[in-house]
Amino acid sequence: MAHRRRAVRTVLFAAVLPLLSLPGAAQLVLGQYEDEAPFRSWNSFPFVSAGALGRGETGFAAAGEAAAAFANPAVLPTLPPFTLTLGGSVQAASFSKYGPVNTGIFHTAEPVWLGFSALDFGGLTVRSGRWAFALSVSLAEIYDRPPAEYVYKPRELVLYRIRFDQTGLLRLIGFSAGYRLGPSLSLGLGLNLAAGRMDRSLGESWTSSRISINDGKSHRYSGAFVNGGLLWDPGPALRLAAVFRTPYAKRARSEGRVEYQSPDLPGGIVIAGSARDDLRQPWLVGCGVEAKPWGEVKFFGDMVYAHWPSYEMSWFGDPQRRDFRGSLKIGLGIEFSFRPRIFSAPSEIPFRAGLIRDPQPMKTPASAYSGATAGFGLRWRGFVLDLGVLFARESGSGDGLGGSRVALSLGYGLGERR
Repeated sequence: MAHRRRAVRTVLFAAVLPLLSLPGAAQLVLGQYEDEAPFRSWNSFPFVSAGALGRGETGFAAAGEAAAAFANPAVLPTLPPFTLTLGGSVQAASFSKYGPVNTGIFHTAEPVWLGFSALDFGGLTVRSGRWAFALSVSLAEIYDRPPAEYVYKPRELVLYRIRFDQTGLLRLIGFSAGYRLGPSLSLGLGLNLAAGRMDRSLGESWTSSRISINDGKSHRYSGAFVNGGLLWDPGPALRLAAVFRTPYAKRARSEGRVEYQSPDLPGGIVIAGSARDDLRQPWLVGCGVEAKPWGEVKFFGDMVYAHWPSYEMSWFGDPQRRDFRGSLKIGLGIEFSFRPRIFSAPSEIPFRAGLIRDPQPMKTPASAYSGATAGFGLRWRGFVLDLGVLFARESGSGDGLGGSRVALSLGYGLGERR
């Protein structure tokens, strides 16, 4: 009986310890990867299509693709009367401090890379007269982390194992409309619904004593926000854009479950809890330009400011400290198009290149990603194929993080662009 009471006290202490450590963990400077931080960059607005990726992640003023609904719905009236687009990507990012890795029980000498692939966009647009509408779905954020595991197995006999896992994502469903006010001005608005999840687990097991402790946490996200913009063509070789996104609360239904299993405790011990949390996302404003100074050469530029000082979040009802600054992300791109005839039909083959500067919101350490992009496309008989590539490197944190993304999209457009 005394042994049983000691076991109960031990597991209760193990279960309560993570809760007691939460305020201390909130003061720990993780850098790029706080618990809820998205894969590679905090600045996930807007969704970047394959075409925009190739020209420096610029899409506020550029026409010609359904993904414009998430960047600037005022671009929709410039698209063909009907378009359908699907897109996918493969991306990778490196991680240094995250979860219990290099902040607690796990240690790595170098950053750890993780790859992720997904079908990340689907969009349908319809234009009639001055109006244009879009229904779009995109992968907005990824919360995956590289798994971490330690196994103690002298003479190939496993005696102890501990493992950390985290996975998750956030998707957006967007309903957008654009209206052509006149020959040179249009506006647009979009309603976006967010839904997603994040799951974390930390498990320990002792083989000889058949004791195990598993700590699992899950968060189910939901929210809604509005985005919109203007598009102005002051001349045949210039297009200007302005965009915004409203702040919104990404609401989380959080659940935690700690399980202790031991031969001395039939059925084990389970401690469960739940909470309602808010992750208050910042407002954003941006502007873009597309210029065609001569021939088939186009230049693009986008800037977007995120007011990260207004960001707030809590885990299981406990407010977490996030000392953030505003960030101004900049993208520059160039595109040169050839117009050969393929099987007697006209076509367009654009080649693209660009640069990005993506400051992250943390004040300490202050860091930013700098990257180069490239890509090309093909438009022929209504079919549209785009490929974009990004390679980026982080500086400022001392961790030397990196990131890359390869995106491919395939679409069809019925009719001509404006």
